[in-house]
Amino acid sequence: MKEYLKYQRKASRIELFIRIIYLIPILLIIHVYTILAGICHLIQWFIVLIFGFRNKYLSKFVQGYVKYIISVLAYSHNLSDERPKILPEPYRIFFEKEE
Repeated sequence: MKEYLKYQRKASRIELFIRIIYLIPILLIIHVYTILAGICHLIQWFIVLIFGFRNKYLSKFVQGYVKYIISVLAYSHNLSDERPKILPEPYRIFFEKEE
């Protein structure tokens, strides 16, 4: 995992203006992603309550959400000039068979 919160002395003034425009589509995507991650989190809570174990796919989905949010927050709070991708990393529901 990248280290998004590592101190960076160098900062770009132009990036400050680009950041405002760049974050608009990201915030729309985060809104939808937050709703989906919240639903997954709620389902996961019931699975743990009823069955006593966690669902791997729900955990991975919420974990992807948290990683994406951290990268966006580092960029939006001027901690990093590294732009996060507009769309989060694709989440694969089907995995190769584990041996």
